Order: sequence, then C-alpha cells, then structure tokens
Amino acid sequence: MDSWIAVCRQGGGKWKKWVQTARQVAVLRRDTLQEVRQFHECFAQEARKAGIVIESKVEANVPNASFTNYQCTMCPANFDSEPKLNTHAYRKHGYKSTMRLLAASTVCLSCGKEYHTRSRILQHLNYMKLVDNDLSCVRNILAFANANSREEADALDATEAQRLLAAKRAGQQDAKDRYPCYCTIGPTLALFCDQVPVEMEFVTPDVPIQSNSTSLNVEEVEKAYTALKSEIGILNRVSDINECVQCAVSIVGDSHDLPVFCAALKRMLDSLDSDFEELSIDEPDCFILLQDVVSQCLENAECLDDPYMPRAPAPGHKRNVSVPKRRVPVARPVLGQGTDVQDCNEDKQHYLVLETAVHATGAAKNCVCVPFPQRTQVVLCIHLGVRDSGELQVQFERLNNAVHYDVIVLGFQLDSNFESCDRLLDFWLAEIRCGRVRGIFADSICDTWKASPYLRTRTMPWGKAHLKLGQYQCIRVDNNHLFAVLRLFVAVIDTGGFALIELPAVSHRNATAPSINSLCYTTWLSKYVSGVRLTHFSKNTGLPPLNFLSLRLPTFSKHLFKCAETALASSVMDVFAGAGLVGV
Repeated sequence: MDSWIAVCRQGGGKWKKWVQTARQVAVLRRDTLQEVRQFHECFAQEARKAGIVIESKVEANVPNASFTNYQCTMCPANFDSEPKLNTHAYRKHGYKSTMRLLAASTVCLSCGKEYHTRSRILQHLNYMKLVDNDLSCVRNILAFANANSREEADALDATEAQRLLAAKRAGQQDAKDRYPCYCTIGPTLALFCDQVPVEMEFVTPDVPIQSNSTSLNVEEVEKAYTALKSEIGILNRVSDINECVQCAVSIVGDSHDLPVFCAALKRMLDSLDSDFEELSIDEPDCFILLQDVVSQCLENAECLDDPYMPRAPAPGHKRNVSVPKRRVPVARPVLGQGTDVQDCNEDKQHYLVLETAVHATGAAKNCVCVPFPQRTQVVLCIHLGVRDSGELQVQFERLNNAVHYDVIVLGFQLDSNFESCDRLLDFWLAEIRCGRVRGIFADSICDTWKASPYLRTRTMPWGKAHLKLGQYQCIRVDNNHLFAVLRLFVAVIDTGGFALIELPAVSHRNATAPSINSLCYTTWLSKYVSGVRLTHFSKNTGLPPLNFLSLRLPTFSKHLFKCAETALASSVMDVFAGAGLVGV
C-alpha cells in the first residue's frame, strides 16, 4: 500500500494515465458486452422466427425459479435465490458473512473507494469475493491486511442497524445511501465524479475564510493587500489556478496568517473595479484567476458574506458555477422600438426570445429568432456590413448608450470593406477589455439560412451548445472578416467569456488564398477551461467528417496549416501573435 501511495505522489502523470487507461478499458468492455448481448438476443429471436431451436449450455446452468437450487448446509431447507438463503442462515442459524471482518470502515482497503455506509461496502466485498483474479479486492485485502475482531464487527453492525432503523422510522431513505462512490486515492477526484459530496476535500489548496464574528487586524490585512498588489505581475504570469494560489501564499503566507491572507485577497478582488485601470490592459487574466480562486475558497468555507452570487444552472447542468456579481449582466430597463420579447416553453424548457430590427446593407431587416435561457437578460443583435463609414459611425454612437452587453451576435455581410472590419475590430476589442461583453456569436452566412436557427443550450455559457439549422449554401467569404472574428474570439476567451463562431471549414482540396471557395460548414464552440474546444461538423458529403479536437490556441493555427495553404495559415498565426498568444 505504501508503494502505491509513493507512486501516486512521485509520478502523478503516470498514475493519472493508468487510471484513465483502466477507465477506458472498463468502458470498452462494457460497451462490447452490451453489443455482444444485443447480437445474441437478435440472433436468437430471428432463429426462433425461422423455426430453429438453439440450445445453450449457459441457459442450462442458470437456476430456474420453479425449483430449489440453494440448499442450507445446516438444515434441509431449500431456496430459489442466494439472498433468501443468506437471510435464512442469519435468522435461523446466526450465520454472518466473513466479509464483515474485512470492512473496518466505509472505505475499501484495496480499491480505495468511499462507499459511505457499511451496507454498501459489505455488498461490494461480497461481490468481490466471487471475482477470482488479481483484481479481487477481497484477495488483495487478505494479502496485506489483518481481519477485525468479531467484537469490533458486531459494534459496527449495531451502529449500522441503528442508522437503518432511524431511516425506516423516518419513512425515507438515508442521504448516505444515495451518495456517489468516489476514489480517495489517486489523481484529482473532481475529474472522475460528477457530484462530489460536501465532506470531500478538493486537491486545490483550501484557504479558510474568517467568519464575521471574529475581528481581524486591519493593519495586517492592509500590509498583505499592499504586498499582493505590488506583485500583480507575478500572479498574472502563472498559467494555473493552483499555481496562482501558491504564488500568493509564497508572497504573504510566511508573514501573515491564513485568515489575514484570504481577507487581503478578497479585498484585492473587491477593489479591482477601481484598480483595474491602474494595471496593464494586457493583464486581464489575473483578474479572472483571482475571481475563480476566491470563489472556490468561499464555496469550500461556506462563508456568509460571499461577495459572489451563483447563477442558477441551466437544464442539464450538474454543478453550481459561481459567477462574480460584478460580471453578472444587468438588464437594461428599456428596449429599443420594434423589439418583441416572447417567453416560450418549448421542449419543457424556458427561453427568452428577443427579436429586434438590425441594420443591413441597403435596408433594415429583422434578425432571426434565437432562443436563449431565461437567465440571459440582454441579447444585442448587430448586423454590420455597411460600405459607408458614416453609417458605421452612426451605429457605434447608438451602441455607446448601452450599459452592458450580455451576448452579441455579429453577422457579416459578404463585402470586402477593410475599413469597416478595422473599425469594428477596434470598437469591440475595447468593449471586451472593459468587461462589457460576456460572449459572442459570430455568423458569416446568416443570410443563407433556409429556416430560423434553433439553439438549444444545456449548460451555456459554461458548457456545450447544440445548433440545429436548415440547409446551407456554398458561398464566398473574405479573409479580412475571418481575421476580425478571430481577434474578437481571442479577446473574449482571454477575459473568461465564451464564443460560438460559425465559420466555413477549410479543406485542403478547395482552399485558396486570399479567398476560400466551395466551403463546408463548421461550428466552433469554445470554453475557457484550459484551452479551446473546437467541434467540427462536416456538412459536405464529399468530405469526410472531422473528429472532435481539444486544442489550445497555438495548436489551432498548426491545425489550419495542415488543412489550408501556407498563406492562410501564416495569416492566422499573425492574428494570434498580435494577441500575444503565439510567438512569430
């Protein structure tokens, strides 16, 4: 056991790889067995229809419920199932399973899983007793551990019986019987369980929050706050949240207590709205990292004066994701004229539908109806494709009156006006850096839709989104529009937002520079976790479907380099280099 713990601590990557391989093998075995079972059932069903009789040796060994196959060794009683035999042996003869002596707690000594109750771990050990290989937990426990005494096992059984009796009197199941099992050793626990119990400690370092009833030294908090603020550049250069916490602890942790350190970190976060302008505009990552760290610390300590307000999860979302109060969009009191707001209940899910008039080349058009979650308060749809700089200036003046944009939808007309793209890029980059934009939907061929788009959001803007559209047409898109959208895409991801960019996919067969013709349609969905997730769906029957890719931003340019011409790939690399993400 000590050697396994040493392997876990010294080679975390190797241990994580082993666990992932084991999980993949288990999933593959499960899927394979299901397919084989379905094949056998279908084959036997078709054979019976054809009048063929199939005799199976396995079916001959399966006990039939009509006759007794389980006989008690202490009396002539017979039973048709093993649970009934075990119940008879306990009630009539006082027999108890020997697995009770191997369960000293609710954690299995072999696999390291937490089962929360004694009944569940005994069920696990009784099943493992039937496993006759090296993976049997019972065999491993007998190899290195000592069995408990019968007195200790009886005391644990009495405690478990009292718990079950209390649950039976209450008329409901105990909450511990519904807790999911999780592994207490190995890699990060949050990667392998969808719902983590409250008692579980995360791998990330926990910083306790001082309660309101206990007073802190104001001078010590001020000193720690000043020290953290002076080293904001170091905190910004880290790439991981855990590393950010470690750097902050190394700066002020030696000279201050943990409650003082956390109070200083909270004060720094609360003052970032006024101090953010003093920092470099190229350092917004530190703001996002500190928000996530303090939010997680507050959740672990269950602090009452939490400066964050958790947003209600969307349908299908299993975890509560905390969003800072200052970044939650505020609904504008008055919408523009001609705006029609509807509340529909489609597929038993609530959506807020905002349909408003937007500007297009030549005349005003109504944008398509895009359903969003009910929590989405403001959706600003903009259709920019003007050829006159005066019209573009009028649109920007209207946008300056807005207080906050929750989601912006950019639809580009098929023109080659570089001035419009440059001014559009400068305006929205400034809005994104000021924190007024949470997400972007960029669509380059919205005027080719044959039907209104239907966007079903499950955990958006934190997770997946599914887009269902009509038929598409093969059109021509200029590269300057692509580069403008990519710059906005990078800026939104840097500030912790999300972007759903719908652009034509690039194929090595039909890619030309500077224009791209004969395009197949692709949806790019990104999420700020540790990189950028790109989901490709090929709509052209002549091209093979692309696989799901999880790529970081620098790798994204390399992927385009494989699919497209050198001129296009080098231009895309210049876009990311301008954002400070890729070195030229």
